[in-house]
Amino acid sequence: MLVYLKRLYKSIALLPSIIALCFVVLAILMNLIEIDYAEYSLTDALAVSDKKDSQYIFSFIIGGIFTLTIFSYTMVMNVLNRNINNYSPRLIPLILSERHHQLILGFTSGTILYSMVMSLSLTNDNGGYFPTVASGLGIIFAMACVLLFIYFIHSVSQSIHINYIIDEVYEKANKDLEKFKSKEEFFSNYEGEDLYHEIVNSGSCGYLHDFNVSELYKDAKKMDVSIQIVKFKGAFILENEVFLKSSRELSEEEIEKIKDHFVIDHTVCSDVFETNVKHLVEVGVKACSPAINDPGTALNAVDFLQQLMINRFKFEDYNVYSEGIENQIIVFNTIERKNLFETVYHEMYYYMKDDPVLNQVLKSHVSHLRTLFPELSFIRIPVNI
Repeated sequence: MLVYLKRLYKSIALLPSIIALCFVVLAILMNLIEIDYAEYSLTDALAVSDKKDSQYIFSFIIGGIFTLTIFSYTMVMNVLNRNINNYSPRLIPLILSERHHQLILGFTSGTILYSMVMSLSLTNDNGGYFPTVASGLGIIFAMACVLLFIYFIHSVSQSIHINYIIDEVYEKANKDLEKFKSKEEFFSNYEGEDLYHEIVNSGSCGYLHDFNVSELYKDAKKMDVSIQIVKFKGAFILENEVFLKSSRELSEEEIEKIKDHFVIDHTVCSDVFETNVKHLVEVGVKACSPAINDPGTALNAVDFLQQLMINRFKFEDYNVYSEGIENQIIVFNTIERKNLFETVYHEMYYYMKDDPVLNQVLKSHVSHLRTLFPELSFIRIPVNI
């Protein structure tokens, strides 16, 4: 159950649906609660007492907002497909998940639904109560929608700029490191043997998303069991593949409670440091391709990657979470920082070696990182050539 709630919370459609539902509830309440709006000067100015005029206004609002919505989102998606696919299609969710974009979608959808409910109420010619202020309020909502669409087009035009996207990926990677830093006192290194009892992925295959290790520890503490996470965050897990181990045999109920802390989904997790590093590498590599030929963007990605490497090497390769209770631990799998450094610069050098500027920049960055962290001197990568 917790897994589905997490998916729902992270869904792009959640916030727009809630806002649209609020508009529907507002329309229903206005029809159910009888108020004499003529008594108030503010609402009296918005009142339209003729039902035919109100019906015409709502028809105009529904048609106008529908047209504006289709035009705006069709144009935006065309621009997204043309620009984002040049660098990495996996970066599109970064733009679509922006909260202010979801607010705009929810408000415009809510205005259409509000007008539909009010229009339906008008067609029921039973001589009952109808809020005279409804059409005036609908006009205000429609005017707000027009202003929001202007802002939406402005915001998306900035959001699709590759420099903005690189900065967003960089910030997301740093956020993951900050979460690690806030609990660093509870992390240590595990050198013991693997735990014995295996827990398999009984659901569909997918990527292991980020999880709250402290919440997992609380449940493991109640069960008096240690948990080992075999796969690292962002890894692909097959059906019926072992991804957890426990220090003792668990009941079906305990297994389900432990598995509720993990989300295995078909989408690539964007809340993991290594995934965001991979996205920056993809941007830099694709910018060097003959089809795009944008060395400036590649250089931008390489510069941000250098800073991310510096930030990552400030932390040890911890793989155990424990709050001080003996024999009570959460063992997790991580990508060692040395391996990450080697993989990143191997791939970038392979695609950027023919560009004299990028080649020199890569060598400079590697030299700087080795000066800061001498342990990297023993790692052989092509940039040394």
